[in-house]
Amino acid sequence: LRSEEFKPEETRNPDERETKAGELLSVAQGKERARGLRRTTFGV
Repeated sequence: LRSEEFKPEETRNPDERETKAGELLSVAQGKERARGLRRTTFGV
């Protein structure tokens, strides 16, 4: 379902968005680190 008028929901202020972006980046980097450790340890 596509609408010609896309209106993103704005439920967070800029500071909250920055905080959430930092949290998500930390999670993504942690997962990448874990993948790297598995590759190194198990050769997968």
